[in-house]
Amino acid sequence: MNETVTAVSQEKTSGMAVTSLIIGILSVLGGAMFLIPPILAVIFGHVSVSACNKNPNLTGKGMGIAGLVMGWLGLAGWIIFFFFIGGLAVLGGAASASGY
Repeated sequence: MNETVTAVSQEKTSGMAVTSLIIGILSVLGGAMFLIPPILAVIFGHVSVSACNKNPNLTGKGMGIAGLVMGWLGLAGWIIFFFFIGGLAVLGGAASASGY
């Protein structure tokens, strides 16, 4: 009775990648009203891509990258918003200083 046992490596999806994707979607669809979701999407995305690169049995690198991109888009929206508000403040200060 010779039985050969072969080890089967099961691929597992990274939970961080799924989390990054979901939070990234929420930050693009309106969660960017708050600053925290885009930051979390970027953090979870970086951690998941790094984990997928280190462990060949871990899948979800594409989801992690998608979460990263959407998180950075949400942060870009915040940066544009702050520049817009800052520009309005500068223009408002210049208008009030000139007497208008």
